[in-house]
Amino acid sequence: MIHQGNYMALDFGAESGRAIIVSLKDGKAELEEIHRFPNRPVLLGGTLHWDLPYLFNEILTSLKIARIREIPLDSIAVDTWGVDFGLLDCYGDLIGNPVHYRDSRTDDAKADSPMDDEEIFSETGALPWNIGSLFQLKSLKDNKPEQLLRTDAFLNTPDLFNYLLCGEKKSELTIASTSLMADCEGRWSGKILDSFEIPFIFSEIIKPGVVLSTLRSELEDLTGYKGLKVLTTCSHDTASVAAIVPERTGDTAFLSSGTWSILGKINDNALTGLQYLQNGFTNEASLDSWYLCRNITGLYPFQELKREWEHSSDPWDYGKMCREAASAVSKGFVDLEQSDFQSPGHMTEKINRYLAGLNGKREELTRGEAAKVLLDSLALEYAVNLENLEMLSGETIRTLFILGGGIKNTYLCQRTADLCGKRVIAGIDQGTALGNGLVQAYGLGHIGSAGEIRKIAADSFPMREYSPAFQEERKELINIYREMKEIKNENE
Repeated sequence: MIHQGNYMALDFGAESGRAIIVSLKDGKAELEEIHRFPNRPVLLGGTLHWDLPYLFNEILTSLKIARIREIPLDSIAVDTWGVDFGLLDCYGDLIGNPVHYRDSRTDDAKADSPMDDEEIFSETGALPWNIGSLFQLKSLKDNKPEQLLRTDAFLNTPDLFNYLLCGEKKSELTIASTSLMADCEGRWSGKILDSFEIPFIFSEIIKPGVVLSTLRSELEDLTGYKGLKVLTTCSHDTASVAAIVPERTGDTAFLSSGTWSILGKINDNALTGLQYLQNGFTNEASLDSWYLCRNITGLYPFQELKREWEHSSDPWDYGKMCREAASAVSKGFVDLEQSDFQSPGHMTEKINRYLAGLNGKREELTRGEAAKVLLDSLALEYAVNLENLEMLSGETIRTLFILGGGIKNTYLCQRTADLCGKRVIAGIDQGTALGNGLVQAYGLGHIGSAGEIRKIAADSFPMREYSPAFQEERKELINIYREMKEIKNENE
């Protein structure tokens, strides 16, 4: 039986945070955003930090807003991006503001790694990025060893927020799986920690949907919420999305579409064959499964294109951009994984310059043509990676579920169906927050199973289906795109 309840989902992204009330009523979920705030890193003494005191204060502000509105809450949980962390001393005090994964401290951290990528991947199932928690700790050990000597506890970012809320030091499974230090059984890897000579400063790894405690007494007084339960959810934001993917059959995959895109496939266990590593795939844990996934440049270049024109005499909104892209003539494609397209500013000029380098002549694109180049290129990037996923899994994908803010871009959804040659089902633009809240309900016994979570998600929000068209051009365009990427890479 499904109970009624209200659950506050604190969803932190790299650029903003949101407090969303996930409500269960009559077997369906509703979402209401009650607070949104920017998440701006701070450069202090040459190091890029997260502004943790500010972010934690925004959590308290969210609770105060809910209290003023007299919203009865059953629980609260936090999800964030992966890899970053805070360190606590023996008194439970924070040792400095957490460092941002884009800080330069890990630029060379892999240079003298005691384990190669294949060994790390085989042990953890995770792609050995230099920004991983492991290499951040290695950089600390090499450059600021006194910080590690003072450290009593390591907590990834959502676990750190939980500690500040309720006083419990625990590590949640899905966020630990991004650290490069947890093995495929959900335990801290002694092999990796010993090889890197990292002291054991880690807390017990626990599953999503566990009641940690209630708010600290001083926070109860501050917010007015007495006895409010603090839970683990799927604390890595992508894992919260994976928890609500409606179908888990072998012929389905999912795409979390936003500023970044993550293409994934649900599996019972982590897949650690070297072929996955060689193709840029990583494994991460979710509520009752693992998922094999690949990070792909998402809508960031498109968002930058909009910013470029929003102060013009004819400002764009996303709807107008999509309509102009749909009616524009194709001018070619760009490789969105090139660093130029992942940095801010001058997006039209970057597109023009890239195409001139391919074609040997420069052409000034209209706004609609520029938007079409970006969106068609992104759909082709999805198609190439989906083909790779099919090759690696040995299974033909027939349905691609798209969740996240990208579902509002109807042109991109249709082109994804066209160029992937798959049925696309798009829905739930607030997928991370929904997954966060429903896992809380599951942890409190208000939902009976992980399968019920998926059913509630599918039943609560409309899904739009896109059927593939223009199949005669699909293979040709994919081949052109692959060749374009290869030629560009060879010339660099």
